[in-house]
Order: sequence, then C-alpha cells, then structure tokens
Amino acid sequence: MIYKNRTADNAKVRLIREGLYSLHSVIAPYYYLLIILFAYFLLALYLQNIFHFQIDYMTVFNLQHESEYFAFFSLYFFVLLGVTLLREHKIAFQIKDYVFKIIEFMWVLLCLRFLLVIYCALKQAIPIINPGVLDEDLLTCERIIHFGIVPSLLFVNILKNHESIVSVLDKIYFSWYFVKVIVFSFIVFYFPKRKRIVFFYSYFLIWILGGSLAILFPSWGPIYYKPHWFTEILPHARFANVLQKILWDHYLQIIKLSKTGDYIVYIYEGIAAIPSLHVATVALYFFFFKKWSRWVASLALSYLCLIQFGSFVLGWHYAIDGYLGILIAWAVFGQVSYVMDTCDKYNVIIHRC
Repeated sequence: MIYKNRTADNAKVRLIREGLYSLHSVIAPYYYLLIILFAYFLLALYLQNIFHFQIDYMTVFNLQHESEYFAFFSLYFFVLLGVTLLREHKIAFQIKDYVFKIIEFMWVLLCLRFLLVIYCALKQAIPIINPGVLDEDLLTCERIIHFGIVPSLLFVNILKNHESIVSVLDKIYFSWYFVKVIVFSFIVFYFPKRKRIVFFYSYFLIWILGGSLAILFPSWGPIYYKPHWFTEILPHARFANVLQKILWDHYLQIIKLSKTGDYIVYIYEGIAAIPSLHVATVALYFFFFKKWSRWVASLALSYLCLIQFGSFVLGWHYAIDGYLGILIAWAVFGQVSYVMDTCDKYNVIIHRC
C-alpha cells in the first residue's frame, strides 16, 4: 500500500515536472524579447520623467480591444481539434500541442499588449516630447522622389468621382485590424516554433523601431497638414472620416491637458505619419510567407499594395511613409532571420530552449 502511494506520488511529481518543462520550452525562446521590452520600458520611464506625463501600465490587462483575437483563435482551435478527432491519430499528443500553443499565444499577446501600451502612450506624447512637425519636409521629399508629383493629391483628383472605389479602399484599409488576427492565429497553429520566433521578434522590433522614428521625426500626415485635399473623397470613406476626427480632437486635447499636467492616454490612438506601421506589418507578412508559399505571398503582396495605396489616398500617410515602412520590415526580418541562422550554425538553439 505504501509502495503504491509512493509510486502515485512519484508519477504526480514527474507529471508536474514535465508540465513545467513544457511550459518553460514555450516561454523560454521569448526571454530575449523580454529584455527588448524592458529596454523599451526604461526608455518610456526616462521620457516620462523628463517630459512629465504618465503611462497607465494597468491598461495592459484590459483586453477588451483584443476580443477579436480570442474569438477567432478559439474558433480556429476548435476547428483544428475537430479535424484531429476525425483523423483519430495521436489525439492526446495533438491536444497537448494545441494547449501549449494557446499558452504561447497568450504569452505573446500579453507582451504585445505591453509593447502597444508604451508605443501608444509615447506616440500620443510626441507633441510634448518633440513639438513641431516635419510635414513640409516630407512633402518636399515626396515631390523629389516622384518627380514633382504628390501621389495623394494626384489620386484624390482621379478618384473623387468614384465613390465606390473610395469606399472599398476605406474598408480594405481598416480590414488590417482583422487580418492581423487571422495571420497571428495561423502562424501560431501552423508554423514550427523557429519560424514563429522569427516572425514575432520581427513584429515587435518593427513596432519599437517605427515608434522611435515617429518621435524623432514628428509629422501629422496629409489629412491634417493639407485637409482641403481630401474634402471631396472623405465623405465616402466612412471609417477614415470618423476616426481621423476623433484622433485630431484627442491630439488637441492632449496638447491642452499637458500644460496642466492632466495627461490622458487613449489606447490605440495618436498621430504620426512616418513611418507607416500599417504598411510595415503587412510587408512583414509578405517577406515571411514568401519563404513558405508563392500563392500566399502573392496574396500578401496584393494586400500590401492596397494598404499602401489606401494609406496615402485616404490621407493617413505620405507615400514615402509606406516606402520607409517596407524598408524597415525588410531590414528587421532579414536581420532577425540572419541572427537565427547564426544561432543554429553555432548550436545556440533558441527555438529548443
């Protein structure tokens, strides 16, 4: 009887150890990501102290803006689970694998949430940290690169009498928020750990680098710098029209309240033209999928072209903002892939930690 109890206890201990080791194997590859986030956090603390604004870090745990992640991820999980049960092949192993992928997804989502809280707070504090805008300089660069033509103005004049095209472009541009959920879920469930690590490290670094450049080179974007250019097409772009007004009202409110010390942070808001991180993240999808499937890469490239086109037609960005975003995505993804290849070469196996 005593022997049986000891055996049962040993089995429980072994099970707990295996569970902890599996959990460690899920989280360990992202330890370097924590170091990067900690450095970003220290930058935020420094800027807070110098320019006297506050960041409410408890917003990290307010996940109401991530409901679409949970909804789609849950649906995707149960579909895959159903397929596994129908196949009746290594069911227990597959379910365990799915559970740990969900843990990994939650871990990445929590880190991303922390990153975006800092990013959004710093982005909204740009008029406090680095007042003044460089839109005139960006317009000059725009004209130089495009041989005297400003793409926003050119295509607005072409599309001002095509209401349906503007409306569709507006919807495609805002589909970005839902497409990223699909891409995240697909990558977590379908791709091996090594590729997932490359993607998520690249994704996080793009936001950090892009946010830092936005502080160094403050700008409004054509919709706020030259609003009269877009008066004829914005009534047909319902999403852009509403959100651009909200962002501008909050931008002016932040400037006003910063003088009294009552600083308010609105999650997922802020005004900054360069670089375009909408374009940068979609460019990352293209570079990532290009190594996996031509068909999916072609789809991602088409979506990238539409997002880039919509970004300057709807006034969110100058065309060069998108070019810089693509360049950032290419450089970051290339460097992260190179570092991972180098680690593999010298047996520093990050993805098997």
